[in-house]
Amino acid sequence: MTESKFGKNYGLFLDSFLEKNTISETEDISKLIYLDLFLIRQAQWNYKIKFNRKIDSSVSDIFQDLIAYYLKNSLSNEYQVILEEKTGKLRPDILIKKNGSNHSIIEIKTTIGWDRKLIENKNYMDRIIELSTEFNVLEKRIFYIFESYANVNKGFKKVFEMKNSEDKEIFDYIFPLFKDSPAPYYINKKSKDKKAADADYKLFKAEEIENLYNQNKYTEFKQILKKITD
Repeated sequence: MTESKFGKNYGLFLDSFLEKNTISETEDISKLIYLDLFLIRQAQWNYKIKFNRKIDSSVSDIFQDLIAYYLKNSLSNEYQVILEEKTGKLRPDILIKKNGSNHSIIEIKTTIGWDRKLIENKNYMDRIIELSTEFNVLEKRIFYIFESYANVNKGFKKVFEMKNSEDKEIFDYIFPLFKDSPAPYYINKKSKDKKAADADYKLFKAEEIENLYNQNKYTEFKQILKKITD
């Protein structure tokens, strides 16, 4: 049987999530995630142009796995990070066990897609209460990580931009990592004339990516870890 270059390269990509790396307490993990997503999407953009693909493939599962990867490499050995474990009718994105017992749950969102009512009338709390009951986890340890607050809707963006809402609990249960998503195609397109039909490919330099991160950072990953371990 001949070797599959696609299978081999995809295997190498997946193997990178299995690597065990000790991450220091001073490391800016949100910055690492921003860089990961930015460079993945930049590679997608280049591929789209050269392969004549008009729509991006989703990175939502990759984002979920990146969050899990950094959790696995930041939490102590008493914690176990599990993805997509089902109990009853519920299957949260990430379940965290501590010494074998259910301890924390995280729902991961790049966007809320069809579920536009999630953030209306505190509907996110309905999901949290359901998960708390089914998995026997304290509500305070169940929360959402959003990639950014700009990729939802204007109302959601305003709440986190102004850091003000009648629903004060939203800041305890929803954590956007960034203001705007690390998406080089759209960042470049915004800088173009609005009449332009498309954006020309641009290879961003390391210092440009770092500046973009500094402009868009919102939640430190330390807050996420604290939410789990407190």
